[in-house]
Amino acid sequence: MANRSDTDIFPKIPIDEPEPIYGYKLEPDEPENKLKASDIILVVALCLVLCAFSFVMGLIVNQERVEQEYAEYFATKVHARSPENAGANAATISDIVNATSSLRYYVPMYMQWDSQWANVPYGVGTISDTGCGLCCGAMAVQILTGTTCTPDELAKLSSGATLTDGVNDINKTVDFIRNSWGAETNIKASEVIYAPDAVAEMVNNDWIAFASCHGVLGDMETSDSGHIVLIYDVDQNGFYIRDPYCITNNRQFSFEEFNGVAWDFFRCMKGEHVVRRH
Repeated sequence: MANRSDTDIFPKIPIDEPEPIYGYKLEPDEPENKLKASDIILVVALCLVLCAFSFVMGLIVNQERVEQEYAEYFATKVHARSPENAGANAATISDIVNATSSLRYYVPMYMQWDSQWANVPYGVGTISDTGCGLCCGAMAVQILTGTTCTPDELAKLSSGATLTDGVNDINKTVDFIRNSWGAETNIKASEVIYAPDAVAEMVNNDWIAFASCHGVLGDMETSDSGHIVLIYDVDQNGFYIRDPYCITNNRQFSFEEFNGVAWDFFRCMKGEHVVRRH
């Protein structure tokens, strides 16, 4: 008998390839539960969407918290220290400041978007969107003279005298404040200054400084037309700033952070009422 191979006795049975599943062709003996590229993309996309949603919600919650903190600040510090709430014997903010040592170093903070004046027309828009210099001016008046002057009051008093072509003008704001209150409180004003070191020396001697800048400032990106803030003090750690638009910029800026800002120029002012503020 002729020898026969195993293949003659047990002929090879053809094996059909598995049908493609969801457009992905499986190789023979490949596990069917292997992750597909489309599944990975879907998971990554969902993660990104969730991260974006969490980020947006965080911004909303933070903005609500910031506005609440500002409302509490205004109610407890601005209104409480205003003449009308200081009692019959307190005619000005200076009376309140001199009444107790805990209030001697009060520095006002007015925000453009405060609902009390946000929609008041000013320049080419409203105080909310174009009133940075105006709010700084109102804070400066209060620091220099000790009298209450809110942004809407200053807008009414100045009647556009602080604007050039509908835009904040630091020089005009400084001149208006000096001309309006200078005779009573001996307010002085510097020429335009470009060197931060010179500003540091003046602020250290109880001057305050209007500062014009563009680009990134602390926690915000300024508009194309620039932004104005008020520098009210300095120590060995840096400058103290009042920013009328970004509330989280109302803090001390280290010298390194300050020097990293694209400053355009400064104008300084000094009045007899100004005292060391912290």
